[in-house]
Amino acid sequence: MAEEPRYIAYAKKTARSKKEGEAIRLAAKRFLKDLRRRDLEFRADRVTRCLEFISVLKHFKGRSAGAQFILEPWQEFIVANIVGFYWRRSGDRRFTASYIEVSRKNGKTALAAALCMYFLIWDGEMGAEVDLAANSKDQAKIAFEFCEQFAGQLDKQQQDLKVYRDYIDFKSTVSRLNVFAADDSKLDGFNASFALLDEYHAAKNTRMRDVLKSSMGQRANPHLCTITTAGFDKTGPCYQLRDTCLAVLHGAKKDDSLFAAIYSMDDNDDWTQEKNWRKCTPNLDVTVTTKYLREQVTSAMNNPSEEVGVRTKNLNQWCDTVDVWIPDVYILRCTRRVEVSDFRDCLCWVGVDLAAVSDMTAVTCLFRREDDPKYYFKTWYYLPESCLSENSNKDLYRFWRQQGLLTITPGNVTDYDYITNDLMRVSNVCAIQRVGYDSYNSTQWAISATDLGLPLMPYSQSIGNFNKPTREFERLILSGLAVIDNNEITRWMFKNVALKYDYNGNCLAIDTIVPTPTGFRRIDEIKVGDYVFGADGKPTRVISVTDVNYNRDCYKLKFHNGAEVIADYSHEWLVNYYSITKDRRAFVTVGKKSTKWIFDHFINGQGRRWLHTFYCAPVEYDEKELPIDPYTLGQWLGDGSKSASSFTCADYDLCMYGHLEGKYGVRYIKDRRGKTYTVSVSGGLRSELKAAGLLGNKHIPPIYFEGSINQRLALVQGLMDTDGTCNRRNAQCSFVNKDKVLCMGLHRLLNSLGIRNTLSSRNLREYGTAYSVQFYSDLPVFRLERKRELQEKWVRHKKSCHNLIESIEKVGSVPTKCITVANPDNLFLITEDYVVTGNCKPNKGLGSQKKIDGVISQIQAVGTYQDMPMHESGGAITIF
Repeated sequence: MAEEPRYIAYAKKTARSKKEGEAIRLAAKRFLKDLRRRDLEFRADRVTRCLEFISVLKHFKGRSAGAQFILEPWQEFIVANIVGFYWRRSGDRRFTASYIEVSRKNGKTALAAALCMYFLIWDGEMGAEVDLAANSKDQAKIAFEFCEQFAGQLDKQQQDLKVYRDYIDFKSTVSRLNVFAADDSKLDGFNASFALLDEYHAAKNTRMRDVLKSSMGQRANPHLCTITTAGFDKTGPCYQLRDTCLAVLHGAKKDDSLFAAIYSMDDNDDWTQEKNWRKCTPNLDVTVTTKYLREQVTSAMNNPSEEVGVRTKNLNQWCDTVDVWIPDVYILRCTRRVEVSDFRDCLCWVGVDLAAVSDMTAVTCLFRREDDPKYYFKTWYYLPESCLSENSNKDLYRFWRQQGLLTITPGNVTDYDYITNDLMRVSNVCAIQRVGYDSYNSTQWAISATDLGLPLMPYSQSIGNFNKPTREFERLILSGLAVIDNNEITRWMFKNVALKYDYNGNCLAIDTIVPTPTGFRRIDEIKVGDYVFGADGKPTRVISVTDVNYNRDCYKLKFHNGAEVIADYSHEWLVNYYSITKDRRAFVTVGKKSTKWIFDHFINGQGRRWLHTFYCAPVEYDEKELPIDPYTLGQWLGDGSKSASSFTCADYDLCMYGHLEGKYGVRYIKDRRGKTYTVSVSGGLRSELKAAGLLGNKHIPPIYFEGSINQRLALVQGLMDTDGTCNRRNAQCSFVNKDKVLCMGLHRLLNSLGIRNTLSSRNLREYGTAYSVQFYSDLPVFRLERKRELQEKWVRHKKSCHNLIESIEKVGSVPTKCITVANPDNLFLITEDYVVTGNCKPNKGLGSQKKIDGVISQIQAVGTYQDMPMHESGGAITIF
């Protein structure tokens, strides 16, 4: 009996599993039901054909690079639906459209790109046209990069598959794959047989999808695949399409041409519970680890401003906005009725946010009781009468007025006398200490209020002013110390608040290279949620990025490890020095200092360069699948023949080639003098060297620089065992070679292992120019026992981790940008030499989105309160 295909087994298991989300359970049940329909024919051979094609492709990123693209059961299920169903009567393919929604890092783009290549090459249609589109060219290029790599794997010589900048030609069937951005006007006139629309959640309208769909009119078996994660706009076209898909899955609507696979948690699921994560993450512990999700969720629980982003992208939940400051659940916990009369003879601070012309005005009072740790907020709202008929929110305003939540003043401009009168009534009950207000466009009101005895204090609505009270207000809410008056308008405004960040400079040139777990990238390519390396060598998450800054004073720094970096005046570095006045061994940490400070203090009182950063800990890349054992490669690079798989070795070191005997054929050929041997290796090593492009071109292939710590160390050991030495007197390690590229490669490897080293050159009479790498280390850089014993005499000293700043000079201004990482020490690594540098630390302020007047007035009240000095009362110091 033939084994049941995995996609059918998956459908059966999913359909009856309560551990899966309702939407995908319904899709599985629909699939099983469709298999029994008489008007449909399921062609398993077409599915097998597609799966076998995809399995020929190989991954090219991360830890799976080089491995075959074997689909997971849930991915096979999607392929089976799209490719397998046909109408019996017409013979046409059943599904002409699909909607696939799944959280990030589940391989959806790779799957979609593989489908693009299948429909381009192997679906059997002459003159096929595959159109790949997204809302931005950058997004579309992500999927196109996969297609480009797959094409290179299938046809390395580009005889049939020709790759261009924006398209791929397949000559055998006169077919083409195009890549487009959101300028839908350029799509007219095309004739798509398969189209991929990536990250549809960001679409503002349906025009792109409509044009793609209409371009398929002349095709017999077209398909439009829409693939996305959840988004933030529930009024947008993606969410509307999602609603249609759910209605089809529930049977409320009928559409036999539309396939939907939605991996999401159910409405009542607790997003903090690990048992629910598999519903939205079908590749859990395959491409996305439980550990990673646990870290993200924990961070979101501790920092509510991160919650929406984590729930939307990592857990595939549709939320109202990506930038929401404090989720509604925390505001509701702090909400209860607040009456001014309850605070008779208490102290009060006021924040006033006056409308510019006809907008909403808000006034907030902050009350404090003696011996009560809580802060009580009461807010009033004012609006001119004209807004009830002219404003886009007029229906909402009318409702709030009916509820008694909104004071309407006559005319088309808010009458500020209403505000003054209300504040005077408050002053009859409480002792108003300060009234904070924005001085812009409020001169006349301020004069009138001051004449009545109200203690006004101008309060500029700048990010600098809002930074401290915003953080304090957030702390009060999250700790339950804030009590906010029960007002629906206030809650509505909280939902519209987004934080704005002022990074105060602290930036690097945008072409600065940053090592990441998936390779080296420019700093301007790094996004929030990406991972870089911290000074401890471990991956750390990027939690924010700055905008590009221009016209700043910039400086070029050169370091002992060979790195050169351009940074602006305010970028921070953790610097230290050795005391030279008392104890030369005394290690002194100066702390984090700006580039400008380093420039001003580059020479110390004794006229010497004195400041250092430090070397990182060994960088923890994942283990890679390498074409040649790294130790063997190091031996060949050091003592191997440039054009053959043979080595030259002294008789006393022959033991180091013993490890080759188990894998290759090894012969030891003694020279005439009897002091050296040629170690000839057969059985595949030469073929491996040739495939890696090393014969006649000795160098370290790029992938070896990103191997695990043990893999990089093994490569260093191979180099040092053959061409390296260790000084008997002081245990200094040296590597000398005429090949500059090879020495630079070793220098870079040592930097990635946190080993302080010096690369230099010198001219030798008979030898020519020789390059030397010298260093000390307690890492075992030798395997040969005679060398390792000498190295073990060395004892690590703090100076071993110092990276001297060799020079700093002012240069012309360049565009700069920086990132913020989650590491507590706020440090991360830059350049291919792994220089340790400082994080940018953003200050929080408010960004206005829709109406947030009430929130602004509350924060102004907090800021006014914080600005109050301590005062003496009855001989005792009292702090409110």
